[in-house]
Amino acid sequence: MARYTDGTEFSLLSKTPYKGKYNIGPDGKKYTGKDYQFGVSRQLIELENSTDELKDSLIIEYDELKSSYSEYDFVTLKSYFPEPTDDDYGQKKIIKRYFARKANNDNSQIVEIDEKQYQKISTANYYNYIQLNWMISGEDIAEYNIQQTSDAEEEFVRIEKYLSNPMQLTIRKRDDII
Repeated sequence: MARYTDGTEFSLLSKTPYKGKYNIGPDGKKYTGKDYQFGVSRQLIELENSTDELKDSLIIEYDELKSSYSEYDFVTLKSYFPEPTDDDYGQKKIIKRYFARKANNDNSQIVEIDEKQYQKISTANYYNYIQLNWMISGEDIAEYNIQQTSDAEEEFVRIEKYLSNPMQLTIRKRDDII
């Protein structure tokens, strides 16, 4: 006859609390499953702690695990598009751009983010991220930016497709247009 335990009465031999159907085997011991099956049913041991003590220990363990996560573990990415300044176009000529995506899927959406978000997610394990130098004025802009995305592609798959316009963010004069 099958019985049910809510996880507070028995554990497996590995000390993992057991929740589910159990039975009493031919030897009088308690085993997992609705019916005893030789070689399949796993022996259960009675928990020494009372139900309240077990709940207290589980709550303490949960609180310890919860406190081990930093506030930056669950950052939600907000899309950002850079707006270079006159100084960026004049003297600097190169700006830093930041990109991220979910770490568990190389096919997930790439999001351009700002430097502040980039700093936050660099301590989390939920995102892959990369920083690129991006030329916005000067000579050989397209070649430089193509090289940057090509180099980054090995580490950050699909960034070349995401940044398919190497002249993005540049300002061209009428005389430069052919």
